[in-house]
Amino acid sequence: MSASTLGPTVRVSTASGERYDGIIDLARVKAAHVPFYSTREPVTADGNTAAALATLQMWRAILYPGFPITPSTEVAENLAKMRAEGEHEIVMVAGDGEHGAAGICYGAALGGGRVLNATSSQGLLYALEQLPVQAG
Repeated sequence: MSASTLGPTVRVSTASGERYDGIIDLARVKAAHVPFYSTREPVTADGNTAAALATLQMWRAILYPGFPITPSTEVAENLAKMRAEGEHEIVMVAGDGEHGAAGICYGAALGGGRVLNATSSQGLLYALEQLPVQAG
């Protein structure tokens, strides 16, 4: 995946000297994000479409790391379609699995980003290993 598909990137150096190139610059992504929907409108939609719309209307997530797994695949599909139509600038990153997507969420949230991850019961089971670490 190229840096252009991930949004603005920066070079990050840690206190111990490690260097990471191509890290998503969350400050620039946040500054560029404006809510698409400024008014309320009644909408009839299935649960997955409603979750995608709610992300745009009120949650204002800037990053969607996901690994599509039925039945939550439609959330990623709807967000991808809306992005293609210019309705949002949420950075969508494909994880290598539910475990990886949960780790991406954790890292972005630690960096101050608002994240969204949709999954199924089986996906949550796959990501379960990450949750105690993320909870502290």
